[in-house]
Amino acid sequence: MRARFNRYSALVIAIACALHVACFHRSPVTRFKTPTEPLSQSQLVLRDELIRDVEELSVGIGPRHAGFSIEALLAAERWIAERLRDAGVDPQRDEIDVAGTSVANLVATIPGTTHPNEVVLIGAHYDTVADSPGANDNASGVALLLAATRRLVSAPMDRTVRIVFFVNEEEPFSGGVQMGSRVHADRSRARGDEIVLMIGV
Repeated sequence: MRARFNRYSALVIAIACALHVACFHRSPVTRFKTPTEPLSQSQLVLRDELIRDVEELSVGIGPRHAGFSIEALLAAERWIAERLRDAGVDPQRDEIDVAGTSVANLVATIPGTTHPNEVVLIGAHYDTVADSPGANDNASGVALLLAATRRLVSAPMDRTVRIVFFVNEEEPFSGGVQMGSRVHADRSRARGDEIVLMIGV
């Protein structure tokens, strides 16, 4: 079973390592006493993507939450949807009602080539806690998923990859019926989706 998912795990780990490198190389603190290898051209491109997307969410949009900064949350949703369309994916807006306002999980689906009914789910949330720009929690995860989407569109996997940007993961929604990941899980179960692996970033 483990071998079946090596390609997916390797992709996510590689992008996560690149994200670490991107953040590390921005740090003013010297961490290594020995020289590191220079980044390749593809790593430089990825680093710049990750930095740009994290900064846009955390600095450009800032704190985003259905309870205290709904306009920023909706702006973040629109921004993510635009980036997905730029990558060649038309995202599905999976709505959740919060006190009469529609917020949503955003779902990008990249169909599998040989086992399209088997779904590998990769998710991250885009809301934040109060008064936090949410760079690490979790604009970094959103940037990682956007980078993965851009690369998977041109190199689809055997199984369908479903990339979900969850809403309402922070308090007071965490653990409740309006929590984005719980809503997605409940609706996936009701549809009978065959999710064979889930990776959260």
